[in-house]
Amino acid sequence: MKKLLFTLFCVLSISSIYSQNYRQGYYITNENDTVRGLIDFRYDAANAKECRFKKTENSDIQTFSPKEIAAYRFVDGFFYVAKDIDTESGSKKVFLQFLVQGTMNLYYYVDDKNYSFYYFENEKGEVVSITKGDDKIRNRLVAEDNKYKGILKYTFRDYQSITKNIDKLKFEQKEMVGIVKKYHNETCSTGEDCIVFLENKPNNSGLKVQFSVYAGLSFANYKFHYQDGLGVHKSSLDDYSPMIGLQAELSMPRLIRPLSLQVDFSALDFRNKKKVKNRNNPDVPTSLDYKAVVLTGRLGPKYTFFYDKRFRPSVGVGIFYSGLVNSSCTRSTQYLNSPDQPVIETEYKLRNKMFGLYGSIGLDYIVKNKSYLFLRFVYENCSSEDRATNQGKDKFNTSHIKVGYTF
Repeated sequence: MKKLLFTLFCVLSISSIYSQNYRQGYYITNENDTVRGLIDFRYDAANAKECRFKKTENSDIQTFSPKEIAAYRFVDGFFYVAKDIDTESGSKKVFLQFLVQGTMNLYYYVDDKNYSFYYFENEKGEVVSITKGDDKIRNRLVAEDNKYKGILKYTFRDYQSITKNIDKLKFEQKEMVGIVKKYHNETCSTGEDCIVFLENKPNNSGLKVQFSVYAGLSFANYKFHYQDGLGVHKSSLDDYSPMIGLQAELSMPRLIRPLSLQVDFSALDFRNKKKVKNRNNPDVPTSLDYKAVVLTGRLGPKYTFFYDKRFRPSVGVGIFYSGLVNSSCTRSTQYLNSPDQPVIETEYKLRNKMFGLYGSIGLDYIVKNKSYLFLRFVYENCSSEDRATNQGKDKFNTSHIKVGYTF
């Protein structure tokens, strides 16, 4: 089981590295022709370097540099144009993200070191760029790089409505877009609105969080060791139990679209009563009565196939921790020939915490927008021992099937 889970985890990791995130879009040639198809939507620094395009889902990938095409755009609004910029190593052409078009244009760029730059271009074609360096520690205090505020004050020195708020300005897209929109409204003589190519959550880092609720049926098996006058024995406790749970799923679609990280929490009621063989006297009726509330937390990656389809198979692996709360296990022996003491009860202590690995397979069905129903089968294997307790060799393994809704 360990080898299987490890192999599956490696496959998921390798697959995620080579995963792609193609979306509807188009590119514009240097001759101003428009070619529609699918464009790989990645993180900012990668989008600035090249455009990866294919005509259809099954077509070969074409890679365009900023020198080979004039621009490219996704249908959801992200717009990149080829521009020459000055860098520490000299002038070079890159794809700048086009944020605002008006009497002043605004562009955004992220370099290989993950530093952000904003470029303000006026109607004369003059460009002013700003960036923000790392914070520094001086005399045990954090010194923030605010040089960009001085540059902006000088750039917009004739517009007091803008400069009066610059000291409070954050180095974020939403703030920069707001400045350029205000400048356009004050300087546009035709009364036309400026064009904002992307304003929906402009400061979004790309992290996506979704939550799920689910219910299901679990088959739990507790293997435990107990000791009597004849030595140490093994026994097994089984139960089919209903379960409920909550889940959070974190992903970065712009970086690795099919891969996500799942944080899961569930609860189930584990209880049953079963007859067992009495090793001292096989003819004496003996039973085990056990119960526990099992609380489990899980953490692990999930890989989703056919991400652009309505039905999406998925696989996952990870680690889990289970705690047995309010647990008890009573062994009852009925001695028919002893009327004074017909029943003898012996209490056994169950192991109260378990660690292990899990694997899952499932199917997601997209309902609307980004919400979906899911069906998932999960197997959990307790692979660890707890030598600090007498019950450290006990194992608690579960298999469960669950149905849920992600929103």
